[in-house]
Amino acid sequence: MINEMKKIFTSLALCAFISISYADEVPTLTVDDEGHFVLTIPYLEFETVKGKQAFRAKLYSSTVTMFEVDFESVQSVVLQENDSGDELPTAFVECEVVSIYDGDTMTLLCSENSEKTKVRLYCIDTPEMDQIAWGTEARDHLRSLTGKTVKLVEIDEDIYGRTVGEVYSNNINLNLAQVKAGKAAVYDAFCEKPDYKAAEQEAKEAQLGIWAEPGLHQTPWEWRKQ
Repeated sequence: MINEMKKIFTSLALCAFISISYADEVPTLTVDDEGHFVLTIPYLEFETVKGKQAFRAKLYSSTVTMFEVDFESVQSVVLQENDSGDELPTAFVECEVVSIYDGDTMTLLCSENSEKTKVRLYCIDTPEMDQIAWGTEARDHLRSLTGKTVKLVEIDEDIYGRTVGEVYSNNINLNLAQVKAGKAAVYDAFCEKPDYKAAEQEAKEAQLGIWAEPGLHQTPWEWRKQ
């Protein structure tokens, strides 16, 4: 049974590579030391049945995701198009990532500029590094999503001379991803895009990250005033 499922998933990965040609990452299937399948693939949906109940779990990840599947109950495996809500940019600058200091700031070296560019991520505010351990978690999550090169969409410049913009890595809007994971709050005073508020509301309802418990980590701008 396991060998048959491996063949099926290997075929699925090959089909996915052909049909999702726009994806930066190639779907892969491996088995870990404990015999669990490790499947890295864009946009996958499982539908399984346990007893009389069925459930669906969608994976939207640019990194390896560990999960176990009861193969006896697998009913279908469906490839889906990207419905994560991220709109890929049409005008951007290619940049190399130099450093990521915190959850909403990074330094880039962009193709059109010989000097390093400090970028403040548009629309979001993450806990400061002194807000232990919230700041560290926000920074580490951003680092985990960011590749060596990114696409920068410049929007504005702040009072400190930093470029304010949206940054994309592996077709993921990193600004929005921070909000979706509950690692950032929407900076209402400087955000004009409704999709950020919608993502924040979902994170709040799911009590993700900073929304797991109340505190000034939910409003870093208030923390800074103190």
